[in-house]
Amino acid sequence: TITLATVSTKTLNSTLTNSGTINWNSGQISGTGTVQNASGGVFNINFDSISQLLVPVLNNGTVNHTSGGNFSTSNTFTNGSGGTLSVNVGTWGFSSAWSNAGTLHIPAGRTLFINSAGSLNSGSALTGTGIFSVNGGATVTQNTPWTNTNINLTLESSSVWNTTTGNGTTFAAGGTLTWNAGTLAGPAGFTVDPGATITLATVSTKTLNSTLTN
Repeated sequence: TITLATVSTKTLNSTLTNSGTINWNSGQISGTGTVQNASGGVFNINFDSISQLLVPVLNNGTVNHTSGGNFSTSNTFTNGSGGTLSVNVGTWGFSSAWSNAGTLHIPAGRTLFINSAGSLNSGSALTGTGIFSVNGGATVTQNTPWTNTNINLTLESSSVWNTTTGNGTTFAAGGTLTWNAGTLAGPAGFTVDPGATITLATVSTKTLNSTLTN
C-alpha cells in the first residue's frame, strides 16, 4: 500500500505502476511521468481536488473517488478495457482529454461531468443511475453501440454527442436524456424506445444533426 499524504506536491518523472493499493489523501501530483493502475490495482482518491492530477493516467484496475466534493482531471485519463472508474461520493470531472473502454460507474445522486472532448469505445459500460453530464463545449464521440437503460444523460450548452457509423444510441426503458442545449449528431442516429424519456428543457437552442426516432 502506498499512501500519499500532506498537501505538498508529489513529483512523478517516471512511471508509477500500481498493482496494489494507492491511497491519495492530499497534495498535487505533477511531473513528466505517468500513473498506470494495473489490473487488480486500486487507486483511492480520498480528497476533493481541481488541478491536482497533472500527469496522465492509464487505468486497467479500479479508481475510486471517495470524498464528498468535486474532483477534476487536468491531464489525459484513459480508462482501459479492464478499468473501472467509480464516482462513489461527490462528483468527477473529465477536464482534459479522456477515453473509455471500461466501466464508468455513477451511482444515484452522483454526477460525472464531461468538460473536455473524449470517446466511448468498444467495451464501454455506464453503470449506476446517476448523471452523465456533457458540458462546456465538450464533444463525446461514440465509437460503439450504446443502449441506455439506466443513466440520465444530460447535454448542456455547446456540447455535442456524436455517433459514428454503425454505432447508434438507443434510449430504452429506464434510460433518460435531458436535452438542455447542445447538439445530437452523427450518422448512426438516436432511437427512443417505449418507456424511455427525453426531456427538452431550458430556452436554449437544441440542434439535431442526426436522426432521432421516437
